[in-house]
Parts: sequence; C-alpha cells; structure tokens
Amino acid sequence: GDISESEFFEFLLSRRAKLDGVCITGGEPLLQPDILEFMQKIRDMGFLVKLDTNGSIYDKLHYIVNNKMCDYIAMDIKNAPEKYNLTAGGMINVDNVKQSVNLLLNQNFIDYEFRTTVVKAFVSYEDLVFILDYLNCKKYYLQKFEDRQSNIVYHLEAFSDDELKDIYSKLKEKYDFIKIRGLR
Repeated sequence: GDISESEFFEFLLSRRAKLDGVCITGGEPLLQPDILEFMQKIRDMGFLVKLDTNGSIYDKLHYIVNNKMCDYIAMDIKNAPEKYNLTAGGMINVDNVKQSVNLLLNQNFIDYEFRTTVVKAFVSYEDLVFILDYLNCKKYYLQKFEDRQSNIVYHLEAFSDDELKDIYSKLKEKYDFIKIRGLR
C-alpha cells in the first residue's frame, strides 16, 4: 500500500545498518515533480541511489547526471526508434531518449547499463542489432519478458528461454558487452 514520505524515511533510518542503497523505479520515476528533492534526501542519509528510467525526461536526467545525484542508472531501451512508441504503449519523445542515451554514453562518473525487455510481438532480432550498433556501450542486458496482469498490456507472448538463448548467442558473437537476464 501507499506510505507517506515521512514513513518511508523513518523506515530507511531504521534499516541504516542493513541497507546499502535505494532503487528508484516506476513507471517512470522522473515524472514525479519532487523526485530530485526525494533523491537528494536519500543521498543525504548516506545511501547509494540507483535510478531506473526510460530516458524520456531528458532535462531531469541531465540534472541528475551533472550533479552526481545517483550512483547507478539503468535505462530501458524499448526498441528501435521507428517502433518505439508501439512498444512503449504511448507517446514517448524519442529525441529525448536519444539525448539521454548520449548523455550516459558521454559521461564517465556514474555507472550505467542499458536494457531491453524483449516482447515477441514487438522486438525482433534485427531491432536488437540496430539497438546494439547504436549503443556500443559498456553494459547491455536482454531481459526476458514476463506476462503479468499488472503490465500495461496483458496477454503478450514472451520468447521461450530457448528462443531467447538463441538470439543472445547470435548477438554475443558480435557484441561482447551483452548479457542476459530472467531465464529460468
């Protein structure tokens, strides 16, 4: 359920000796109007901060990176640009996503990763090749999609573990920075 911000920070205080950090995730957490102040409070308490983002709110991400407000950023890459909004389920400013990618690629003080959750109906092998050629980054993860009722769109088909392993092994031949998550 929902908890107040004061309850959240009381909980963090009580767990200080047991927790190293906090992952801020969403939906898209940068949509929250007070997210920068929230992140700063967590950092001021001495916790590490990881941010999960889709990169669509470039201005806030730029501020966070330039002010070193987090320790790790995981950015979702939904698909190749021409299929981005189909995959993301709405209108995302792809130019903002590209700016966010370039921001992360061209800085060297916050560790980061890019990742794509592979939905069979949306993301093809060719899309992944395009993404990986574009990124040419340090860390990229293929993530297995899991169909859940809590997803924005329900009843989408996932690649089987064997299918995803096959895609991964083909990509791994060309891209040494790729890894895979979510297999059973």
